[in-house]
Formats: sequence, structure tokens, C-alpha cells
Amino acid sequence: MRIITGYCSPNMVKLLSDLNSESSIEIFIGMALEGISYQEHSEYLDIMSKSNGKIKIYYKTKRPLNHMKLYCFSFLNNAQISYLGSANLTQNGFIKNQEILTNIDGNFDKIFELILRDSKLCNEEDIGNYIKFYNQVYENEIFYPLQEEEDNDFVNEDFSIFSNDRQFQNPSIKIPSNLKLSRLYNYYQIKIPILIPDRQQSKSRSINAWVRNQVPYLTDYNSQSFYKFFPINERFKIITDLDEELIGYINGSEDNKLLTSPNIYDYLKFRLGINENRIIEYSDILDYGNNEIYIHSDNENQFYFYFFNMLSR
Repeated sequence: MRIITGYCSPNMVKLLSDLNSESSIEIFIGMALEGISYQEHSEYLDIMSKSNGKIKIYYKTKRPLNHMKLYCFSFLNNAQISYLGSANLTQNGFIKNQEILTNIDGNFDKIFELILRDSKLCNEEDIGNYIKFYNQVYENEIFYPLQEEEDNDFVNEDFSIFSNDRQFQNPSIKIPSNLKLSRLYNYYQIKIPILIPDRQQSKSRSINAWVRNQVPYLTDYNSQSFYKFFPINERFKIITDLDEELIGYINGSEDNKLLTSPNIYDYLKFRLGINENRIIEYSDILDYGNNEIYIHSDNENQFYFYFFNMLSR
């Protein structure tokens, strides 16, 4: 059995192994350069060490990234069956999501030769020189309620993809007493674009990551080095221009992503006047007249977000 998959999960590899205990299995993880968690890497190593050489798990270590999903099965009578489609070798790919794999005829040896040339076994000693390993932080761990402090009234709610029960106030600009609106453009310390025009992945990533059942987030499109401005691996307080308090979090292993709870998608959807849960398009941003959140901080753990409708000013 030979498999090329964009993403993979150890549980699915274990399931394959259990169902095909006498078969040899080669798995190529084509998007490994995006990073592999230490936990998953450890499980892959364990799977390989216990397989007596029957299971080989490869990380693609050279660009371009490989996002294809190809499953090839060979039998003792030399018969072969191959499937091509959209399903990663993950629980989402085979259980949760709507995906497709279709039977396809052909010889795919050349494709496997090419990806083998650009890959390394996950248990090679120098694999850490090629692949970025990170500590897995799960969404329900990130957004546990903060411990109450005397002068802090943090948001205290569990994470959810949508928060339709949130009661926003009417939009009103909340400016610190020492800041006049006319001085904001000289006062802000960082500004974050919401979306990038003509970038297809914006429809399923960043603020629209909920489409893939992931936490919506703001992306450091400008390479402004979030880690130089926001705390890393700790929660911090955000006050929006709706006078709403959010909890912000940046994972050190993905320091170009700013997560919030309640999530940033709901805030932006409200500000843009979108009433249903749908993808925020770049055209929505153009109609609003502003594609940037302006941010400043009055201390190291409290930040202010301003997302103005420029067309109304």
C-alpha cells in the first residue's frame, strides 16, 4: 500500500496498520513543511518502530508542497487498485468532512519516485533540520477562562466556531481619553489587513478558517512580526471599538496567527453588516471601505482594536 496525502493523523495510520497487519505501507505527508506537532511526530516514530519495517512514514522536505491525495493498493496476484480524490488520511478526511475518492486506472510509479526523491523518513536523525516541530495547543486549552484578577474583567466563555448569542452594542468608537480620533493615524502602533485581494485561500483560511472547522484568526500578512508586539503563548486582553472584551492568543509555533475568544469572525461579521454565517469576501471589505484593523496598546497586556467604516467618515 502506498499513499500520498497532504495531511495525516497517527490514528488513521494505526487503523490502517490494524486492518492490514501483514501488508507493507508507505505514507508520504506532502504538507509536512508546514509543521508537524511533537506529539504526532512521536506517534509516527512509535508506529514505525513497532512495525518491524512494514510501515514507512515520510515527510516531504523540499518544496513545492504536495497537496494531492493518492491511494494505491497492490495485491499478491499483481492486481492494483488506485484512488484519487480530496480525502486526506485523517479523521476529518474519512469521517467528518464530505470528501471524494474515485477509482482511477494508471501507473503511478513515477509520481511516487518523484515524491520519494524530495522526502525523508520521519525517523532520520537530521529530520529536525528540515521539518518545523511544534507543541500542539488545542482550541479548548487556549480559551479556558482566565483566572479572575482584581482589576481585570476578562471574557469568560468556552470557545465555539460561531457565537450567535453574543449581544453586540451599537457600533460606537471607544477611544481612550488621551486619544482624539483625528490623531489615530499617527497614534496606532500596528495595523492588520483583514484579507488580501485575489488570494483564493482567504476563502478557507484566516478569518474564514471556520469553513474548515478551525478557529478563525487574523493573519500577519504584512510580516510585521506579531511576536514583537503581542505576548506569545499567553492570553491577553483586547478592547474592541464595540466596547467588547476579547481574549487574544498567539501560539509561538504559529506566530503569524492571532486567535481571539470570542472569535474574530463574529466581530468582523457584525461590523460589516453580514447577518448570516458565510464567507467574508474581499468585496465585503471594499463595500465597507476599510481593510485594516488599527491597534494600539496602553500596556503590555491590553490592546485596543479599531475597525472603522471609512466610507461613513
